[in-house]
Amino acid sequence: MTIIALIHVVWLLFLPLGAYCCVRGLEKRGYLVGGILLIVFSLPALWFLRSFWPFDYLMPARGRVLANVAHKGWKVMLTQTPDTDFYHTDFVVVSPEGWTNEIVYDADDNKWWRAETVVRSNRILFFRENSGTDRSPSYLDLEQQLFWSGHYQREEKLADPSKQK
Repeated sequence: MTIIALIHVVWLLFLPLGAYCCVRGLEKRGYLVGGILLIVFSLPALWFLRSFWPFDYLMPARGRVLANVAHKGWKVMLTQTPDTDFYHTDFVVVSPEGWTNEIVYDADDNKWWRAETVVRSNRILFFRENSGTDRSPSYLDLEQQLFWSGHYQREEKLADPSKQK
């Protein structure tokens, strides 16, 4: 994925190079045509930025906490880590008793730039900022102790790991 990130960065560099050529094109027509072609060539690279940030794969810091919510003794963190292909998105749920559940939201996810959270009486809801038509939230139901994945439309019961075999 590092090679793809490097290619993407080089591809993005065509945009300012094209802008420079367009400015220089005011003096020479050949530069203007070349600049316009470079800008048009670099536009798809801008579109890819909504789901992939190349510097996540080029910098040493890997994981990122997108949301950190505490309610009624429960703590929930939404984390995203660059993986071999795109991103690995997890919810880490810590109960008031201190046991932890890690729930995989999506093992091949697009980049989340931020997450919106809404706290209701017994639920913590999570929305994607770039979800498009998929506005079905994921949520943690504190009363029933279950996690609902809006992405996969499935629920996962939270359990005390010390009581599992």
